[in-house]
Amino acid sequence: MEVARREQGFAVLIVLLTVALLALLATQMIPVAHTETQITANLHSELTQEVNADGAVYAAAFQLLDRSDGDWSANGMLQRYKLPDSAIAVRITDEANKINLNTASPDLLHALLLSVGVDTDTATRLAGAIVDWRETDGPTPSAAKAAQYAGRHYVPPEKPFRSVAELAFVAGMTPNLLAKLKPHLTIYSTYGPGAATTDPVALAALTQLRTQGGILPFDRDPSGEQVVQVIATATGSSGISFTRRAILRIDPGAQDLPFAILAWDRLD
Repeated sequence: MEVARREQGFAVLIVLLTVALLALLATQMIPVAHTETQITANLHSELTQEVNADGAVYAAAFQLLDRSDGDWSANGMLQRYKLPDSAIAVRITDEANKINLNTASPDLLHALLLSVGVDTDTATRLAGAIVDWRETDGPTPSAAKAAQYAGRHYVPPEKPFRSVAELAFVAGMTPNLLAKLKPHLTIYSTYGPGAATTDPVALAALTQLRTQGGILPFDRDPSGEQVVQVIATATGSSGISFTRRAILRIDPGAQDLPFAILAWDRLD
């Protein structure tokens, strides 16, 4: 009889321990399940905003192709509209407002450097180094050019810049100066900046170039090709947002390819 009671008590203890263990597991699993559900919801929302931001870029391209609609132009004005699950903000700017790193004359590069506060001697040296980087027949002979890059694992490729960030490798360039120059440079537009540029630094460089003399860049034909930057941000009701930056070539006169994507990245 005593043995039976002990076995019964042991069984009850096992049941109680099992119940306690299950209860403990439940308290641990509920927050984990909640966290995983929240992560899934956030990923879904972010994907939705990415799709909506990308759609806004394509919408901007089609609006720009229809040049009868003056509301969608590369004037830098913020365009806003609503979707069922997103608030969309789109800003379009003309890359021709900036100075093209690959086509700018040495005089224009020199004027640009002066406009951001570089002294005359340094501006002359750096403008020459930029041209040397992209061209075979730059101002510096090949032997002297190689000497400028002694101790580095590279020499000027004598090819067009593949990005504005590549300017960091040019002899004499500093991080501080590059940060000043980057907002005013592009590698995409093959024309401009013109007198109507909205970039104050580019305009100052042009004004100086006109005063001192030098080769001015071509102005864009209003009926021809246009290269623009489109920045589209989609924000959901939860506050999650996604921003797409695209560089587009717009050419209403082209029959086969009226617009092309030149750059496509995410802005954090």
